[in-house]
Amino acid sequence: MRELVLAVMVLVGGGAVVSQAQACAVVMPANRSEGVKMREARERVEEADVIIDGEVIVPFIDDDHPAVIRAERVLKGTALAAYKVGVVSSCSLEFREVGERVRVLLYGGPDVFQTSVDQSEALYEDRVLKSDRRKVWPYRPGAPASR
Repeated sequence: MRELVLAVMVLVGGGAVVSQAQACAVVMPANRSEGVKMREARERVEEADVIIDGEVIVPFIDDDHPAVIRAERVLKGTALAAYKVGVVSSCSLEFREVGERVRVLLYGGPDVFQTSVDQSEALYEDRVLKSDRRKVWPYRPGAPASR
């Protein structure tokens, strides 16, 4: 009986590890210096194909129905009226709320773009871009799309 309980615990524990591995888990060391944060932000900005301040006009539904974000301002890349944004991993932003206003770094394209796993240093990205999103395009949540 003891072996059976142990076997069940291993199976349940293993299942928990598998489900956790499928979720996005980006962990940044807490002790990164200002210089490191600035360098990483500079690299993210350089690697991005497009950077926009935009508003979600069509929510993400699935791979066949990516979000559509209307561009209010294009800070880098080819200027389009709107950008389709898909999801490639559990770390991708999904943009499921109509009216959500964001500054977003986009990669890929030209038909469907995606977001990066790591967009966690907005303050430093804004310094690189010399544009404070809190003043020019503050974040605003949207409304969940009706189905």
